[in-house]
Amino acid sequence: MIAVEPDPVSLADLERGAAGETRVRVLPVAVTEGPAQRAAFHVYNMACLSGLKPPQGLEELLPGLKETARPVVSTRDAADLLSECFPQAARQDDSHPPGLLIIDAPSSAAQVVRALISAGLTRQFWHILLRAPEEAYWPQSDSAEGLLRLLGEAGYRVQERDDDDPDFPRLRLALDPLAEHADSLARQNAALQQRVEELEAAIEEKEMRLQAMRQELNRFEGQMDLLERILLRDDG
Repeated sequence: MIAVEPDPVSLADLERGAAGETRVRVLPVAVTEGPAQRAAFHVYNMACLSGLKPPQGLEELLPGLKETARPVVSTRDAADLLSECFPQAARQDDSHPPGLLIIDAPSSAAQVVRALISAGLTRQFWHILLRAPEEAYWPQSDSAEGLLRLLGEAGYRVQERDDDDPDFPRLRLALDPLAEHADSLARQNAALQQRVEELEAAIEEKEMRLQAMRQELNRFEGQMDLLERILLRDDG
């Protein structure tokens, strides 16, 4: 189990709870899209809304929302973080069952989803629990509808939707095996198509070279014919 928590206060609680548990790894970083660095982390009295950027447009929706702290934390690029947690060798090891990905941070949900897809890690997570914002309240974020579209294209299907908080619905998604199979066939078809195009290009190149050789042979035969006529004339 790998848990990511940038807020120092919540991190301390999480580390105490995981103390002595060798199967749990806690990473004290904030997820972003970009190089690792140190950055301010906006902590709110609603912990799930905390993030590297303050939300925009939530003042009227949540008048009681207040920033309670702004610690400086370490950040990690989402794709790099996922690739480090699941190196290539682990991805090809079928002895490990698919995992569960929990994204309970609406401010960074879009970064994690995009990284999951771009890093080719969908097969590692057959199930996703996601708390998504109904609107894109953070820079570079996406709405629940946009995230579901991305995940749908990657083969995930919504199994359950909890709208108790309609502004931040909770979603349970599962990877559709048929979609994964179709994606695999599509990749194979793309690879075959590329190979066909390479072969066609090679054949075309050889045909051009053969045509050039024929032209050179015709030119040589013409020169030989001219030389033969000259020799016959001289003999006459």
